[in-house]
Formats: sequence, C-alpha cells, structure tokens
Amino acid sequence: MSAEKWSCYAKEVGRLAEDILQAIERRVQGNQDLVIGALYARANQSFLGSIQLTEAGLTDDASTLIRSMVESTIAICATARDESFIRTLIEDDTYNLNRYIKAYEEYRKEATKMLGEHEAPEASLDAEIEDENREPGDTSYPRPAPDQLGRDRKTGVSHATPL
Repeated sequence: MSAEKWSCYAKEVGRLAEDILQAIERRVQGNQDLVIGALYARANQSFLGSIQLTEAGLTDDASTLIRSMVESTIAICATARDESFIRTLIEDDTYNLNRYIKAYEEYRKEATKMLGEHEAPEASLDAEIEDENREPGDTSYPRPAPDQLGRDRKTGVSHATPL
C-alpha cells in the first residue's frame, strides 16, 4: 500500500475515532465510563499526533506516541473489566508526579548552589504562587502554597481528600 493510501486510511480512522469520542461523551454514567473516555481521548490524541509526526518524517517520535496509544488501550481494557483498576491508575499518576516534584526540587537546589538564590531559574515562581494563594484583601505575609499533591510546603501536611 502506498504512503498516500496509508495516509488517507489513517485520516479515515481518525474521523471514526472522533465519532466514537462524541458517542462516549453522550453516554458517560459513572467514574468507569469517564476514565475510559479520558483514556480513549488520550489514545486518539496519540494516534493523531503519530500521523502528523510520520508525515513529517519523524518516525522515531511517532513510535513513542504509538507506544502511549497502546498503553492507553491496555488501560481501557483493564478499566472496562475491573473498575478498581482506576485506583491503580491514580496511584501510578501520583507516584510519577512525586518523582517529577523531587526531580524539580533537586534541580532547583543545584541551580541555587551554582547560581545563587536570586539568580536561580524561576526564582520568582514561588513568589507568584504565594501571591495567587492569598485571599482577596489579605495583606499579611503570604503563606506557603500547597504543592501539586495538596501538601503544605512548610509543614508537609497533606490537605488532599481521599477518593
């Protein structure tokens, strides 16, 4: 099959996937349906992105998106069979988020050592976050902002509610 025919076929599959997404949006009745819909949307986005990357000649990058699409498809199947798999997805996401936070904190620590406190990248980010977390009319010193997991930065106490 020629590259042109593959491209036409892929675009046709993409249109079908869009129709399926719209049908999913109309029938969501609970968490399981919602998670399956979100995973399907992510798989579809990976598929469409892989088409664009392939057309641009970036086949290695396209294969990375195909892998993501396959992982999303596996998660769809697991979630469809067992709703409790949603908890595994949440725990994996939380684990990865914690890894990113630790890596970012390590990066900031090293950058501060090398460049000094005021010249470290994104030094103003913390001040912006503190300003955003003030109540309107609050003129007191800004309190530490909770991190992405709902923990207070100063105390480390979690404010997140369990699912």
